[in-house]
Amino acid sequence: MTPCKGLKLGLKLGLEFWLPLVLLGLTFWVGGGYVMDEILSQPYKGDSRLKVETQSVEQRQKSILFIKVEIYKKSGVSKVEVKTVSKALKELRFEFPVTEASLIEAAIAKELGLPTEDIRNLMYYQIKLR
Repeated sequence: MTPCKGLKLGLKLGLEFWLPLVLLGLTFWVGGGYVMDEILSQPYKGDSRLKVETQSVEQRQKSILFIKVEIYKKSGVSKVEVKTVSKALKELRFEFPVTEASLIEAAIAKELGLPTEDIRNLMYYQIKLR
């Protein structure tokens, strides 16, 4: 096969179209790999400190709808249900090994981080004999 016949065969197969396409693909592949390596090898410059959002006492108090306390005298346990306005956290449940109202109020105030007086305004009790 002479070079002239090989060129004619290449032209019949569309060599003038496919060869540049293959070379272009290889160029993008190698170039993309190089760019990706350069980007991934750079150190991260973002702010790595943990950000904590806190609520004030007034915001927490406004977010609580009510506090329901069921006191089980025989077993010496109180079950507490706190309903909130928040879409993310609709209710909280606690169980305390006390049945005295003042101790329950203090325990709830400690858990919620609110003053005892504010807790009293939101609470209602049910005493169960079981």
